[in-house]
Amino acid sequence: MRISFRLFSLWLFMLANAGAMCVIGWFTALDIGSPVFLQLGLVCVGYVGGFILDSMWDRWRWQVAIRLHLDDIWDGTCPHRGLLTPDQTWDWYLRRGSPLWLDPKRARPQVSPWDGLKRLEACRMAPPRRRRSNTHRV
Repeated sequence: MRISFRLFSLWLFMLANAGAMCVIGWFTALDIGSPVFLQLGLVCVGYVGGFILDSMWDRWRWQVAIRLHLDDIWDGTCPHRGLLTPDQTWDWYLRRGSPLWLDPKRARPQVSPWDGLKRLEACRMAPPRRRRSNTHRV
């Protein structure tokens, strides 16, 4: 699973902010005598940890969906050809029962390698959508 530098930086920034909130909450709790601010910092650390785990889980499921879709195109069990879109891939993943992992010993038809290559060459993934930039030159 590849994680972009931008996403990793965001996660690191969120963890640093939650950690700073814990440190500030610790010193505030010592001054005031109430652990409320420390508890707030710990809640933020828990939230950030859960957020990171959830986004990693979603990325992992997306990779499994792409792998399953391409394997089924290779086998000829998937009817999709031409330009593949993320919606087609996710629909095929849900139709297959949303497996948590790919079973390499699952029942697969015997396919000639040349036929599988022809099917995969006919399929191209749609390019990612680019956001329009507001910083254009005049």
